[in-house]
Amino acid sequence: MLTNTEHIFKMDSLKLFKNKKSGYWYVRYSRGHEKSLKTKDRAVAEKAFKKATRKMVEDRLVRIDRENKTTLSEFTKEYLRISGGTKADPSKRSDKLSLETLAKFIEGGGGRYLHTITTKLAAQFISDLAKAGLGNETINTYLRRIKAAMNAAVDWKYLDASPFQKVKQLKVEKKLPRFLYGKEIKKLFKAITDEDFKRMVYFYVHTGCRRAELVRLKWGDIVKIKGAYVITIQKTKTSNQRIIDANAEAAKLIDSMKRGQKDAYVFPRWRTPDAVTRLFRKYADASKVPHIRLHDLRHTTASHLVMAGVDLKAVAEILGHTRTSTTDIYAHLVPDHLKNAMSKLEGSFSMEEIENDKVVSIKKGKK
Repeated sequence: MLTNTEHIFKMDSLKLFKNKKSGYWYVRYSRGHEKSLKTKDRAVAEKAFKKATRKMVEDRLVRIDRENKTTLSEFTKEYLRISGGTKADPSKRSDKLSLETLAKFIEGGGGRYLHTITTKLAAQFISDLAKAGLGNETINTYLRRIKAAMNAAVDWKYLDASPFQKVKQLKVEKKLPRFLYGKEIKKLFKAITDEDFKRMVYFYVHTGCRRAELVRLKWGDIVKIKGAYVITIQKTKTSNQRIIDANAEAAKLIDSMKRGQKDAYVFPRWRTPDAVTRLFRKYADASKVPHIRLHDLRHTTASHLVMAGVDLKAVAEILGHTRTSTTDIYAHLVPDHLKNAMSKLEGSFSMEEIENDKVVSIKKGKK
């Protein structure tokens, strides 16, 4: 029930009303969404109200027209073109793969009209992916990408609501990160016969860089300041510039390499991240070290840092993590002496001592 209002006019889903207390006229679009017309004149308010209604009807007609003419394939092309300008290549590839997978699995494929994709079809799509053998983590990646695309379709007035809005992420069992121990690292490097690639992998382990960051790294990004090398990662996954202080091993590697011009790539033979992954897979298989991926080298860097006593916040900065939850997966590796350090506090002022008034006075040095 409206309070302090009078002269309510309705047209479609809009409502025009006057606030008795202030005397101003308002338009209510939906519950909790109101806009003042900044006038106390009824005739002016009604004119503005009719104009707003016409605009809403026109927008709805445009949306209906777009819905009836736009296929999933057509929208996909437009979405990839527009959104791709602000995304890194891996994200663009993931968007494309996710939307193409949707077209592959739903009835009608890419030729299906966008507005005919229902919530039921969206749920069936997720179910079909699971039946096809895809893991929950992979399905969730597709789901996140498609949800973002469908939200854009709503913003661009192709849809009234996203059919994926109520589709929930699947539960994923959290796995501890796979990292290499000393003997496994030795076996891996022994298997790598390409010396250039061996240097790249060695650099990877001692800096914690991502594969795409190594591919794009140029000699101008590595400078010597007060006798120590500083590496600047110009373009990262999170688009934030990152600085890495090279350790002694990374410095030795840099000194052993032939330095090029500032615009020259440090590892010029590999121009795409996927090329690095394919070659790593070959040597990983040859090493006989079980179940290792290229990304596990970053896990190796992080894990050995944490086990050496480096705090998680510092590790997050080194690896370029923007969310603490990403680095928290290494918390179980925190050294026992650091875990035990906090336990020393337990007997200093226990609840029992506090309740019995036995807390030591720091100032007087007595109970």
